[in-house]
Amino acid sequence: MTNLGELHTYEQIAAMTAVGSAVSQPRSSGKSDPFSVTRDGNFVGQDGFIVPKNFGEFYAKYPNYVRRWAIKRLGRVGYTDAVRDLEQDMLLFLFSLPKTSKFREPSEEHPHGCTDVIQCFNPLRQYGASERRWRCWLNLCLSNRASTIYQRQKKDALIRKNNIAFDAASDSAGVSVDDEYIHRHSEILQRKSAEQSSAVEKRLLANQFVDFVLEKEPRLYSTLLAISETGTLRDAQELLQVDESTLSRNRRRIAQLKDALLDGGPISKQRRPYKKRAEAHAHTTPASICQYGGHRGAEIGTTKA
Repeated sequence: MTNLGELHTYEQIAAMTAVGSAVSQPRSSGKSDPFSVTRDGNFVGQDGFIVPKNFGEFYAKYPNYVRRWAIKRLGRVGYTDAVRDLEQDMLLFLFSLPKTSKFREPSEEHPHGCTDVIQCFNPLRQYGASERRWRCWLNLCLSNRASTIYQRQKKDALIRKNNIAFDAASDSAGVSVDDEYIHRHSEILQRKSAEQSSAVEKRLLANQFVDFVLEKEPRLYSTLLAISETGTLRDAQELLQVDESTLSRNRRRIAQLKDALLDGGPISKQRRPYKKRAEAHAHTTPASICQYGGHRGAEIGTTKA
């Protein structure tokens, strides 16, 4: 067993492991899995798994690996066109690195550089060369590439999911098929257009109602703003620092203003607050309430006093 903390170059590792000795790399949370390097340059994990040296060895040993991965990724059953397209994209990705890739340049780990993705596997960074760690690394490479392709397709107008296919030859009347024709005969676009128009109308109506409240009842603007900004009535009450009855009274008045705006009729007069009941509560004492029972007893106690 040779400690890689004493080694510095890939050539030294290969020289030490050419005779089949195992090599391990220490890390902060413990030691990684031991592995060895054969005379042909293949990494061998502790489970006896031989890592493919390049894309040729990988495809010869696992010809259906990428296809199974694509089927699982897309969640499709069978060898469909979508699976076939994704498989070809992934095989091209594994077959050759981009010309501007940094892995093509010589390094300590790869003195001659890499030409495909399979050659870029580094057991020191993956903490071992077992089959489990190699498959995890390869699946991660495929997933990252698939995500890149998906993000690129989202920006392509020709591959958008909400595109609508139409056939210009299907119109026997000789009408030219243009944007106006598509919008008029497409239920999806008609529904989206109706939703957008409804949202614009609601926004204009809300702005109109705010102006109406400022004109007729300016004191209710703070209540209207608090209700629209907060999620619940309790939060609006805390923001306005008013009691529950005052907030309910203002909400009823706002509803009356809304009905007047929508109907175009006169604004109904708001009922005054109950001052007598408020005065009765102000002069009521707990002793009188307990003596006569309830608010009726409170009024009797106040009268006698």
